[in-house]
Amino acid sequence: MTEEEKLNCGCEHKNENDTKKKHCMKYIGIVLATLLGSFLAFYFVADMTLKNMMNPANQFRRMDKMMERHSRDMEKMDRKMMKDMGMPPMFHHKSMVVVDKLDDEYKILVDLRAFDNNEKNVKFDLNNNIATVSASIEKEKRHEDSIVEFSQSFYLSGDLDKTKIKKEKDRNKYVITIPLKDND
Repeated sequence: MTEEEKLNCGCEHKNENDTKKKHCMKYIGIVLATLLGSFLAFYFVADMTLKNMMNPANQFRRMDKMMERHSRDMEKMDRKMMKDMGMPPMFHHKSMVVVDKLDDEYKILVDLRAFDNNEKNVKFDLNNNIATVSASIEKEKRHEDSIVEFSQSFYLSGDLDKTKIKKEKDRNKYVITIPLKDND
């Protein structure tokens, strides 16, 4: 073999080794970059989670959510208890009677939904500025009879004009209007 052939043989072999080293280094670089990227992603997520856990505002939001969930659970339990006792759901959630005092009159609003939306089931009485709203209804459910009764009294201040009392039904409400006398 001539020197030229020896040099060419060594170069080819050296070029093959260089190419293998380059490929190997490229794969090692890819693996290291992937591991570094994975570590940085994990670190970022862990750091954000830890910051959220230690943030007082986040803790208050979590506490508010827990309290709302607890409140909803209590309301469900109350509704079930009221239903088991035979009371209509309206007794639990809202006041059956709302009294509004306007400039020249009182408006008494009675929720009729618990009384089959029938104003005939509601009685109104006014004595010595004490307004009494009472209602009752008999219901039959699956071989069971139940009676729902309700009564509430209010003191109405001022000089009331008992002769001009108006009673009317407005959708699910029974509206009783009691005007005040003009003091001119």
